[in-house]
Amino acid sequence: MLIRQGVSTPAARKASFILFAGLMTSAIPAVLASNAYLAIAFVSIATFGYTGCSANMLALPADVYPKNVLASIWGLASMGSGFGGMFFSLITGWVVAHFSYKPVFFGFAVTPLVCVAILLLVSMPAGARYSQLKRIG
Repeated sequence: MLIRQGVSTPAARKASFILFAGLMTSAIPAVLASNAYLAIAFVSIATFGYTGCSANMLALPADVYPKNVLASIWGLASMGSGFGGMFFSLITGWVVAHFSYKPVFFGFAVTPLVCVAILLLVSMPAGARYSQLKRIG
């Protein structure tokens, strides 16, 4: 939709990452909700955000890499995703067994925000990145 309105592909991709990562923060009120219907609504919004982030992440290599290396990039990304899924399944089980679901839901909400911040920082031109870091520090 943004691209049809004349927004560049990288800007549209970044905007959608920000939007979907923001939706994933609804996992926090989901775990704090006292009403089951409200919790389900928040989990549904968070899951929608996750799906949007995943779709954008799968499409991102096509925007960045040349066509002759895309299959390799997607293969490496899929392998990393598989290993990450195995690792985080173990971590999630351990956290739930020793604490509760609350830290898992908070992590689900905060992790995409950190990832989007890293994505935005890495995708800035080097000069702009340096001036941003200089201003912070």
